[in-house]
Amino acid sequence: MNIELTEAGMENGENTEMDNMLCDLIDIHADKGNEQALRRVLDAIYKLLNGKQTLQLSTKLLDKLISIIVADEANEYIDAKYIDKVLDAVQLHARQFPWPGLLLLRKLSAVSISSMEQPKLQLHPHAAQILQRLLEDFVRELEPEDAYCLQLLQVIQQLLQSELQCDRSTACAIFKKLLALQSPQMQPLLQCGAKHWTAYIALLEQLEQAAPQLVLPMLSAHLNSFMRAKQCAAWLNWLRILLARLLATTHARVLHWTLEFLLLHCSLADLYELQLLPEFLAAINQTTLYDVENYLLPELLVQTFIQSSHNAQLLEALVLMSWQSLPLLHWLRCLQRKQVFVHTSVLLQLAACIRGMPHENLRYEAHQRIFELYDLTINNLSLADYLAFIKALCNKQDNFFKDYKRLAHKIDTCSNIAEQLNVHDYDLFALIYAKDIDVVLTLYKQLSGLAKWQHGCWRLYTFFYVLQQQQDARCIDILDYFQLEYGLHIELLIYYANLQDLQAFIIEKLHCNTEQEKLFVMHKSVDWFISVKFKHWSQLAEYELQPLELIEQGSMLTAIHLATLLKDAQQQLQNERILQSLLTIYKQAPEQIAIAVGIVKYASVYLADFESEQILAEVLEASQSLYPALVNCVQQVPITLLIRGLLSGNALHAEKRIEYAYLVEQYNYYYTSCRRRDSYIKFLTEDKSQAFEVLDELLCLNNEQFDMQAAYAENSQEHRIKLRLWRALLAITSKCTAYWSAGLCLAVLSLNELENIKYMQECLLARCLPSMECLIKYLKQLPELEPSQRISLISVAYIYAITSVTELTLDSAQLLLHLLLPQSMQQHEQLRNFTQIILYKLLLHFQDNNLKLTDAACLLQTLELNLPQLQLEYRHEARLLLPRICLHCAEGLQLADYILYMTNAPCDEYLLDSLRRSLKLKARLTKFRSELRDKSFLQQRASSASSLRLKVKEK
Repeated sequence: MNIELTEAGMENGENTEMDNMLCDLIDIHADKGNEQALRRVLDAIYKLLNGKQTLQLSTKLLDKLISIIVADEANEYIDAKYIDKVLDAVQLHARQFPWPGLLLLRKLSAVSISSMEQPKLQLHPHAAQILQRLLEDFVRELEPEDAYCLQLLQVIQQLLQSELQCDRSTACAIFKKLLALQSPQMQPLLQCGAKHWTAYIALLEQLEQAAPQLVLPMLSAHLNSFMRAKQCAAWLNWLRILLARLLATTHARVLHWTLEFLLLHCSLADLYELQLLPEFLAAINQTTLYDVENYLLPELLVQTFIQSSHNAQLLEALVLMSWQSLPLLHWLRCLQRKQVFVHTSVLLQLAACIRGMPHENLRYEAHQRIFELYDLTINNLSLADYLAFIKALCNKQDNFFKDYKRLAHKIDTCSNIAEQLNVHDYDLFALIYAKDIDVVLTLYKQLSGLAKWQHGCWRLYTFFYVLQQQQDARCIDILDYFQLEYGLHIELLIYYANLQDLQAFIIEKLHCNTEQEKLFVMHKSVDWFISVKFKHWSQLAEYELQPLELIEQGSMLTAIHLATLLKDAQQQLQNERILQSLLTIYKQAPEQIAIAVGIVKYASVYLADFESEQILAEVLEASQSLYPALVNCVQQVPITLLIRGLLSGNALHAEKRIEYAYLVEQYNYYYTSCRRRDSYIKFLTEDKSQAFEVLDELLCLNNEQFDMQAAYAENSQEHRIKLRLWRALLAITSKCTAYWSAGLCLAVLSLNELENIKYMQECLLARCLPSMECLIKYLKQLPELEPSQRISLISVAYIYAITSVTELTLDSAQLLLHLLLPQSMQQHEQLRNFTQIILYKLLLHFQDNNLKLTDAACLLQTLELNLPQLQLEYRHEARLLLPRICLHCAEGLQLADYILYMTNAPCDEYLLDSLRRSLKLKARLTKFRSELRDKSFLQQRASSASSLRLKVKEK
């Protein structure tokens, strides 16, 4: 807005000549585009204003400064301090000279507010700064029109939705000022939610101040009433702004509360009304919301939301997202099984979402789920639509497709196969020709009546499929067809002794014109030629074929067949690169154990010991398990490799750990790394010839590598190695019951061990103690030990006394009581209390076993005086559960897994399935671990609150 100023209406300021000169300088430098010179002029004005707080500038100069400093969005070099000084000067000027000042205020109002008359325009970058400084002047001086007030509210709303925190904080401050002014013209606009405004602004401010402990009580108190007021159209947008901020928060507990509230109280229609659907979908598309070890978005609430929403609309909304793997699977699991028909385009979009899921196992489960949910819709798809659905859903490398029966039926009942089936799609044929012969036979039945030019890639896949299955009587008709139509006689193919000639012959007969078709034939011909022609490795030389070239040209079938031949080779290879080539393939496909067996067997026969061991080490490193077939290829697996296998595995962190934990809990998955370690344990417990040596090495590794007694972080690499080490020791010693080493006691007495390590050590020592006399010998050393060491030995005594009934006599029980009693009177509080509760439980145990100890009744009576307080304090003491776990677990591996589960160890370090053998005990431990997690959370919150109070005190 240009203000037309006359000489009569102009206020001249304190120094008219100086003001006129400055105006001229500004005009000159602005016209010439000399930014440096203009900046010097502005700096000079700023120094004048800064040096004399009451300096009066003329209206003309102030108008010029507003245009140059405030209104011009292109002047990015203008500092906020310039703007503040100009606004101060305008404010002072307007109060002393109302009429010219009003003109300046209107110009600033146009900059900050009036642009909202055109919603497509962006808010001026200095709008927030102007409003925060001059809001009272605007409300007091400008005309009280509803339109003006509405624009001001729109500006505040736009600032509240800014990505910049400073804008949002400023908007809250402006709004608080506006409410404090109690302007009459604002009442009609705010009355629909007048009682909510104070709480509303307080909530937004708390969100900006990172204070979730304050936000949650406010939400609990006010969000319900906020939602009930949404019938007011003016309030609806304010509510949307608040909910959008809550959905975008980085505070986990606030987000959890918000999502649970929306899932319980809103439907899809409500989210559409609030225009919150994109924000809601973005919020639920976070892997951290589905952490079964920490927080899992409640399935019941998700199902409640789904039931309150229109299924078709919900699915249409879901498929528009680019989903993370776990969130999509969780929502698919919560969808109702009996779904109404969905539109084909929506089904294809959902299939594409599943295909794009990064995590393979989660993608597989989602793949299975879509067939369960939309079985009716898939049944009613035409063949063409069904194949489009399969292409959208399946990756060739996944090999998830198993819906052969339905595919065969659709092909068989198709009345226009030439139109419905795209016979030139290689990716499609790679999927549907994977395993099922019925699909091949049905497709042949339909397509054999078509002209050759319509066969496309069907002829290629079908021919090589039946060529591999030629012994199957069901393939005879197809082979006859290819002999009749294409001149491909099986006898003639077998006759060819030259691979290149065979490939050229098939390419010619199948009329392969494109490079893709020729490469496919050459690739498949190698697989068939090798499998048919070669029964011994020596035959390769007779046919003058190079194994490396065959491996490069053929598929996995060629590599497997050559490795199988290599296993029984009668002489050493002339080119050892073949081994490395096969090893490279095996590392890429570790499930192909036949390749590994061939490599290891050959190396053990023809290579030097150190070379053979190196090959074995590389194979075992790549293998998913210690396969018996591999072990049988060598005389003995080196101890170092066994130790490496027992401790192997990369830890899962962050989202990968959350995804795996979900698969374990919901689908009973078994992490590959854990399975691999367990296969080494199984080998050592079944073939005990190396077990004792491995146990000694593990114990030595623990006591030597960690003898510095240094503390280590929970779930660190060092902690995980210890978890695997002690888990292996517990598992192997349960089968090698004669094993004993004084190093076990040395390990139990180590300091600074984390709890689950300490519990496994105590259980292991209690199990391996050769006699009660040995335990008594260690207990006699209690006075010489640190309190934490005494607690560990007392725990061992408790486990041993409860679990070793045959060793418990009246004399040994009396001696045990005599050695423990002094510890119940120590000054160290934890030691004293722990010993008292252990003594109480032991005395009850002795009574149950009819051991009448001297003064037992008196001691029980004394202990019961403190018992209620002790039981309250020690309700989270895991050591009290260890004897029960030991009694329930004959296998050491199961024992270790119970302890790791109970102590919230990382889920990839143990096998959850082993806990299902005793569901009652698992339920008890589940409750205990939940209480333990809550206790840890409360301790963290108390520590955080203490730190916060300390910071406030320091300030």
